Order: sequence, then C-alpha cells, then structure tokens
Amino acid sequence: MNINTRINYFDKVKIYSIIATSRSGSDYLQSLFDDHPQVLTFNGSLPLYSQFLNKINFEDNSNKNIKLTITKFINSFFFLLNTKFDKEEGKNTLGEKKNKSIQISAHKFSKILFYFINKKSFTKKNFYLGIYFAYNVCIHRNFSKIKVLLLHPHNLEEVKLFKNDFKDCFYLVTIRHHVAAYYSTIYNLSKHNPKKFSNIKHSFITFYRCFTDSDIFEKYKLKYLCIRLEDLPHKKTINAICKIMKIKFSVKLLKPTFAGLKWNGDKKQTRDYNDKWSKDRTYNFWREKLSPRDQFFLNFFFYKKLKHYKYSFYKLNYKYIFSFFFLSLMPTSFEKKFLNLKYFLLNIKKKNTIKKKIEFLYDYTFYFRRILVCWSIYLKFFTKHKNKFLFIKI
Repeated sequence: MNINTRINYFDKVKIYSIIATSRSGSDYLQSLFDDHPQVLTFNGSLPLYSQFLNKINFEDNSNKNIKLTITKFINSFFFLLNTKFDKEEGKNTLGEKKNKSIQISAHKFSKILFYFINKKSFTKKNFYLGIYFAYNVCIHRNFSKIKVLLLHPHNLEEVKLFKNDFKDCFYLVTIRHHVAAYYSTIYNLSKHNPKKFSNIKHSFITFYRCFTDSDIFEKYKLKYLCIRLEDLPHKKTINAICKIMKIKFSVKLLKPTFAGLKWNGDKKQTRDYNDKWSKDRTYNFWREKLSPRDQFFLNFFFYKKLKHYKYSFYKLNYKYIFSFFFLSLMPTSFEKKFLNLKYFLLNIKKKNTIKKKIEFLYDYTFYFRRILVCWSIYLKFFTKHKNKFLFIKI
C-alpha cells in the first residue's frame, strides 16, 4: 500500500483522545487499545501543544523550517522512537521476557512526516497528526481496516490548547478513587523524584488536581466519558468503550502492549498488576497507610465526587461536617515534615542565595492556598449542585 493510499484511509478516521487525572492509568488504557486492528495510536502520551508546538514558528512554512521542526521533535522525543531509552515509562523492558523495545528509524520517520505535512499544510494540528501517521507507517500497521485514531494529549493543561484544533474530538477521561489517587500522587511521586515532588507545592497541586478531575470537560462543553481505573480491564468496560468507538471487541484489548509488545508497567509503579480484572486489582493500600485523621479529612474533601462516581466513602454526620473546617487548618501527615521548625531552619540555611531563599519561602504559601481551597469546598458543600460528570457504569 503506497503512502497516499494510507493518507486517504487516515483522513477518514474518527478521533478520540485519552486524558488523565491524577495517577489514573491513562497509559494503561492506551496500551489496551494499542494492538486493536481497527485502532491507530502511539506508544505513550504526546502533550505537544503545551510542551513543544508553542515554541515553533508555524508562520514560516518553508521546507527548511519544516525539516528543522521535525529534527527538533526527534531530538526532544527520541526516546519514543527508540524506547530502550524510555526507562521512565518502562518501554525499555517490553515483551514477555522484558528484553525488547521499539526501534524506529529516525530517517524513515522524518521522511514520512515531511511528506505528510507537505501533502497537507504546516499547522499545529497537521504536525500533531503527522507524528501518529508516520509512527504507524514505521511499525507497519495495516491502514485499510482502521476506523479510530486514539490520541493521548494526556494532561488537563494540554486540553485547553488541544481542544481548539480538535473541535470534534471525543475524550476518554481516566479517573481513580480520589483518595487512592491522592495517596499514589503524594507518596509515589515524592519517593520517585524527591527533588521535584517532596515539597508543600506538590501537596497543594495534588489536592487541587484530584478534586477538579473532569471539571474542565463540563466547563468547555466537550464530548467526554470518564473511565474508572478500577474497572479496567473488565470486559464490560472494554465493550462499552468499543461501542462508543464503533469498533469490534477483540481479545487483544485485554492485554497491555505498545507496538504489539507486552507492556509491563512504568517505573513509578510500586507493584506488578495482573492483566486479569479483579475487584482489588488497583488497590494501593491507602486505608492501611494513610493516618485515620488524613482519611477523615480526605473523605470530606472528595465526598461529593466519591459518592457520584460510586466509590467507597464514609458517611457524614453533623459533627464530621463541623470538624472539617478546623481540621483543614491542620497539616496533613505529608505536610508536617515541611512545617517542622527544625526542617525549616536546616533547609533555609542551605539556600546560599537570596533568590533561592525567597523561592524556598514562597513554597510555603501553597500551604495557605490549600487551606483556602478546602474552605471553598466547605462552603460549596452546603449548596445544591448536581454532578453531571459522565462515566461508564458496570
């Protein structure tokens, strides 16, 4: 099949996109559809609108600038074409024996992407689509049966930019029990990368992102459906997604792969998961590891979302509701470390410039911002607001 025929097939696909909320398994969902004969996708997320395309001059459509942009992309994301360098997402250990990786010729990829852009036009949208097209040509996918292009912009910040070009896109939003997501984000990420995530700011961002989850899709009136990580890879959930995409169910959907090679999970995972669904498959022991006070606090914080998405929660009484207002003033177990006077004095001394000292002090403002968010949620708790967030129910 020549490249123009492939482009003709590619132009007819229906576009869907995966968006992740905190630690909710978006890569896992994508990997389940990776080897489906009617789906084209990639080997991971591509949040290019916020991380790459905003730095490119699309007013200059000369061949020189197009080739330079392609080279910049390959240099910035080379680990997606040669995944033996993608240790972060575990794509250096693909296959049953964990000894395989995806190897794509940068020259061939560049040549196909350049042809695609010249055939279309040099825009952000076409460059983004061209990457998916070139990748799937390189891994020898059969385009004649394809019905769906499954993109993975990944994060909520990306959606704000991405939605302007992909107006008809349908979003598959991965979610997770909010307390489990909080625990995984707070502790797994801070353990995995303490320099970046072991701070008060990380605490605030985790609270905020876990709470807001799919709000943005209602705000912008986008077409979407939430998928609970706890329901994957349940056959009923996969079947429901297939019906939305109008594709046939395949047994390949029950096995995570990238480019047809078994994916064994990312580096941030603290345990191995079975490919077969079970009720507690994704349970991360937050009930045993979070303090009773933290659980009490988080239950109220996420109460309405937990109830709406049919997750487990503790019932509230007036004493519980009244206590939250004052409890929100107190630091969580994670925050205590940074609010310790000894920790503060020791670390402020280590900052050897005024700028670094100011940055260190500024981090503490996020503690007060977290309190304000809690109070805002507390006040909204007494208002009547019907949740509209749509999700697959099994």
